[in-house]
Amino acid sequence: MKINIKRIMSDLEILNTFNTTPKNGCSRYSFTIEDTRAKEYLMGEMKAIGMEVRHVS
Repeated sequence: MKINIKRIMSDLEILNTFNTTPKNGCSRYSFTIEDTRAKEYLMGEMKAIGMEVRHVS
């Protein structure tokens, strides 16, 4: 599998937007809306490439 650095950097930049402390590092605490949105983003990306995704709480 070839690594796509641009895609990885893009994904990391998007994940950084789900953040409780903008412009001051990245804080994303468990069970917050930011945490939920980050997980939803990652699950959406996985489903888009055909992965089966399950979330266990």
